[in-house]
Amino acid sequence: MRKLTILCAFLMFSSVSVEAQNIGINNSDPQAALDINGAMRIRPLTFDVTSGTLAITGNEGFVVLTGTPTMDPVLDVTAPFTGVKMIIRNSTLRTCLFPEGNKDILSGSVCEYLFDGVQWQCIASNINHNVWNLDGNWGTDTMTQFIGTKDDNVVKFKVDNTEKMRLTQEGLKITNDNTIEFGYGIENKPFGNGRIVYNNFSPYPALDIYGGGNAFDGYDRRITMWAQGGTTFTGGGSFNGSVNVLGEIKPGGNTGTAGQVLTSTGNGTMQWATPGSNSGYKYAKTISQYGAATWTVPPDVTEVMIELWGAGAGSNGVAGGISGHYGRVVKAVAPYSTLNFNIGKGGNGSALGITSGGPTEVNFPGGDFLHVKGGDVFYTDFLLLGNPTFPVSITNINNAIMYPGNLGEATTHQYGQKSETIFTEYIYFGYGGIPPCIEYKFPKVAGFQYYENGTLVQNVPYQPFSYPACGGMATGTNTGLYGGDGIAIIWWNEPSGN
Repeated sequence: MRKLTILCAFLMFSSVSVEAQNIGINNSDPQAALDINGAMRIRPLTFDVTSGTLAITGNEGFVVLTGTPTMDPVLDVTAPFTGVKMIIRNSTLRTCLFPEGNKDILSGSVCEYLFDGVQWQCIASNINHNVWNLDGNWGTDTMTQFIGTKDDNVVKFKVDNTEKMRLTQEGLKITNDNTIEFGYGIENKPFGNGRIVYNNFSPYPALDIYGGGNAFDGYDRRITMWAQGGTTFTGGGSFNGSVNVLGEIKPGGNTGTAGQVLTSTGNGTMQWATPGSNSGYKYAKTISQYGAATWTVPPDVTEVMIELWGAGAGSNGVAGGISGHYGRVVKAVAPYSTLNFNIGKGGNGSALGITSGGPTEVNFPGGDFLHVKGGDVFYTDFLLLGNPTFPVSITNINNAIMYPGNLGEATTHQYGQKSETIFTEYIYFGYGGIPPCIEYKFPKVAGFQYYENGTLVQNVPYQPFSYPACGGMATGTNTGLYGGDGIAIIWWNEPSGN
């Protein structure tokens, strides 16, 4: 102790005279200005930073920060001169901010700083225990430790100095045309499977999902989606290939019934509908009185489907008359606009002077029209030809479809012999042609008469009227009914779907 006191006194009083000489402690051959052989201790100075701030001079040497600050404390150090060193240990549970330094002091870390004349530089620390090392970390605490930033700056990830993705306030973002690939490293996984990528396809960008499998194993990059209680897709999608649906398709949440088909409502939605002329339309208006008629489009209705049947031809008794022809069109309309109809009148039926059925037509605003002919008259020679005349309709609308009317059945005579003296005759009168796309239920004959030796024994007539658009029925060997008047049916949907 006495030797150390003498040495310190000697150094203190001899500092000027020995500044150009090397000084050795516990050695006789100093190789530096101060050459110490043995340990050197720096006693720490403890400072409580519970208040949140601490101002020191920078001559403290070793500083230990203690206390229980509720926010990150700020350390203010006045640097005395260039080259001063200082060791700081942060024993609090919060990061100590060091504005004058190039590195803050994390909780539990020790940093050694050197003042370079402008800024305190951290030249050594145990901070590596609190960072993510290239070879991995151990003992991490998910309650306090994380990868990221404490401000709103983004975190970028690069490969070959090219950005691939970034973490932002909005979440993870994959940059440019980079992809996310699932299942990487699985043995024999087909190239590119499991990828999600955003492509700027023309004219519309698209999010591409490459599923699993390939054409050789029968799955062809299959994508399977599972969700508890069902999955809802919004916005739409496009599939390049087949889609295997194991459950139900429910347009608008509605379950279809057996035999129904999925059809468009015309306003961007789908619905289940029963196949047939209504094509999924929920509302209908029938016009069956021959002559002129009008119909006003309801509010908010922008599309209608019109079905027209011409009137049936009359019968002369030789055969039933030809039915009216059929036409159908789907047309865009304006709400409150007026559609003009003319319903054809059924042709006359008689031995002489039978007439064709009248045409049925609809005229739209702007000049579009559909004109459907009535059934044609014919005599025995025409019946043998077996064809109605053409064209069956006239229209200037491209999507209109037309069908010709159907022929009526011929009146037939069947002769027989009941006994040696009684000869019989059955006359089955032909029924009129049934119009296309209408299913009427009635017998194949209009009526019949039974004769014995030329005397009428039994007469079974059919109804004395004709169904709409049907050809007239034969009622006698040279008499027949008039044809049925034409008919128009208007179909539409309300936007509300009611």
